[in-house]
Amino acid sequence: MMTDDLASAMRNMDVLKFLSPGDIHDLIPYLYRTSFKAGQHIYYENDPGGSLYFILSGEVAIELSGRQIRKYGPQKSFGEVAFIDESIRTGSARALTDVDLVVLHGDDLYDPQKVSPVIAMGLQRALAAKVVGYLRSTLMTTTRYLLMQGEGERLEFKSTLRMNLHTGKFDKEIEHAVLKTMAAFLNTEGGTLLVGVDDKGTILGLEADQFPNADRMMLHFTRLVGDRISTNHMSFISCYPDSVDQKELFRIDVSPADIPAYLEHNGEERFYIRTGPGTTYLKTSEVYDYLRKRFYRITP
Repeated sequence: MMTDDLASAMRNMDVLKFLSPGDIHDLIPYLYRTSFKAGQHIYYENDPGGSLYFILSGEVAIELSGRQIRKYGPQKSFGEVAFIDESIRTGSARALTDVDLVVLHGDDLYDPQKVSPVIAMGLQRALAAKVVGYLRSTLMTTTRYLLMQGEGERLEFKSTLRMNLHTGKFDKEIEHAVLKTMAAFLNTEGGTLLVGVDDKGTILGLEADQFPNADRMMLHFTRLVGDRISTNHMSFISCYPDSVDQKELFRIDVSPADIPAYLEHNGEERFYIRTGPGTTYLKTSEVYDYLRKRFYRITP
């Protein structure tokens, strides 16, 4: 990639949007290109830290104790925790597809002879904000603990993914209710949805949805999101089967999206947010102001 093209790509990275074109130009000499094939590990848990990664193309999974907890796509950064304090890696990073990456080493960023301290401080603040947002989310919380907390702004229970327990039939409205929660979490501050749990927190299990196995359930859910919201938003969603007291449930963790999520329903696109423990539909006149403040950080 030519220098001008790389500079353009870096300006769109999630934690570098505060930089001016001149700042990006000054940073370019200290960025290193690398690539990994699908399935390769970029780093392992407990490896030395000190480097920050940016994705130019492809997808990367962040794993903790062998379980995928987050997925990142183009224009995203990862590895920020060990980069900030130059400690060991708290998780592993693995290429889900062939990936093209850019690497920034802390030794370069924190050398005032190379990179302006103003740029270094700005990036530190952006990374710290990202880490704080992550730690404030429900992603680091055990399922058992979530069940004890009960439903709230960032936690919702659904008895099934597609089965209407009253009629005993598959019901598109049940799927729609799940997707409304997904869109609202994406558009607000993220959250976790537990499927196979009633609104009192009692685990019902996954048998009612009649999927032959957990993989088929995850595939069905992924297709729903791709068809009704967008495949781009799957990079903010992690889903997996879990069990508590030998009872099965389906856990869906959602990170706050940096692009608006619209839910298609009956030929129309609708915009949802979380307000307290509920999901709220915004009218067109309300969406504009919300987008300005939430996604584009524009205030009156």
